[in-house]
Parts: sequence; structure tokens; C-alpha cells
Amino acid sequence: QSGFAAFPYLVMKDKHLTIGARLTYAFLLMYGWQENSCFAGQKRIGEDIGLSDRQVQRYLYELRDQGYIRIERRDKRYNNTYLILDRKKPFKLRSRKKA
Repeated sequence: QSGFAAFPYLVMKDKHLTIGARLTYAFLLMYGWQENSCFAGQKRIGEDIGLSDRQVQRYLYELRDQGYIRIERRDKRYNNTYLILDRKKPFKLRSRKKA
């Protein structure tokens, strides 16, 4: 019932992620603890964390863009499945060249 989720140091220390994205990742781990994926709705995630659906959506996109999760739509009801990706080391971000 109480349970726990192991939180990767890689995510904890990633300064490119906002605190909200890190917390959202922790909740995804909680929901998908043994399955490596979960399909908790953005509304439920928001209620559990205390955020709006829109804020959760932004954090999910941030996690996707940084390579921590993949978002898939596996059914025709437009429900998302969040796949937790196994990252071994940080990505090296490239800065954009100014024109």
C-alpha cells in the first residue's frame, strides 16, 4: 500500500528538467512501477500532484523532449500510454547557432 519508487539520479540531477517535470516523472514511476509503462490520465496525475491538467501536459512534453519518456496512442479512444525509457547517461545538448 505505501510502496516506493526508485528515482534515478540521472533524472534528479538533470538541470535541463524543471522541478515539475522531475516530480511528474516520479509519479509516472509510481504508476508504472513494475510495468515500465503506465496510462494514468493527465487529470489523475494533476490531482495527485496538485497541478492543472495543462501543467502536467507541459511537463510530460518536457520529459518526452529530453528523452525520458515516449508518448504513444495505442487505442482509438485517444488515450496516451507513457513509456519510461531506459537512459544510461545524459544527452549532450547542442546549442543552436545564431544566424
